[in-house]
Amino acid sequence: MGADFFKKEKNMKKNIETPFASFNEAMDGGFQKGRFSLITGFTGFGKTAIACQLAGEFASKGHHGLYMTLDEGAAGIIPRLYSNLGGIPYADIRDGESKFRITEGEMKRIEILSRLLGRRLIMRGQDDCDVGPIILSKHLSVIVDQVEQQYFPLDFVVIDFLTAASSGWRSSMGSKLKESMMREMGVFLSDFSKRKDIAVVATAQTHPYACHSKYVSPYHTAYSKRLAEAAQFCICMSSIRVPEEDIGLAGDSEQENIFKKEQNFSMHDGCGRLIKRVPMIRDLKYQRFKEAVGSN
Repeated sequence: MGADFFKKEKNMKKNIETPFASFNEAMDGGFQKGRFSLITGFTGFGKTAIACQLAGEFASKGHHGLYMTLDEGAAGIIPRLYSNLGGIPYADIRDGESKFRITEGEMKRIEILSRLLGRRLIMRGQDDCDVGPIILSKHLSVIVDQVEQQYFPLDFVVIDFLTAASSGWRSSMGSKLKESMMREMGVFLSDFSKRKDIAVVATAQTHPYACHSKYVSPYHTAYSKRLAEAAQFCICMSSIRVPEEDIGLAGDSEQENIFKKEQNFSMHDGCGRLIKRVPMIRDLKYQRFKEAVGSN
């Protein structure tokens, strides 16, 4: 009876806490079930890292969820989860030679995490769904229904990353039509989260100039702006450096790692108003973020 009961149980808490106290305070306890939230950032700012960290932390706190990546296969996500949840260097487990580098203690942690995540987190990758303009409306409902019927009712869905859907759009399509389709995506996610009473958290690509820490309003591409219009919260990932310095770091791996470690996350409401700016440190070794001293 215990196993069946565990599978059917849905966590009744309305809010799902994040690993970051400042976010939980600003969101009145965390991401809310029945609401859609968006996380935006430029290439290399850690969108996949934060998506994995959130999904893993949610699952470790007893919530049941679905992680969807539109950018790679689901198998590529597992090493990130083991790294940021188990404290195992990502470089040691991201390829097939990992068994020669990890310790016996790390292997035991992986086994424990594998059992935990297997009971609470289902992963679906690019191979499990078509990446195109109708990805969400055509497939998300079907995938969620399948997961809930086969495994357990869901508390959250994490999607990384939405703007990958635009890769299937024809070049002949006009920009206004593409923006309209992105807006429809956001509206669908908002309606879907309410209908299913699930917290939906998604990532999206944004402009490199969003890295400037002095921006009070979120800086979007046309696509991310349309998605954000339907979100309860929009969390913008940035660097603490000015844009010219960020762009100038391309190709310098040592300095690039430094600027990636020091970032600001700015949280905005659905109208784009700044709620809170949180200095963050990105730990590249374990593919996770933590709050820096001086959150405001």
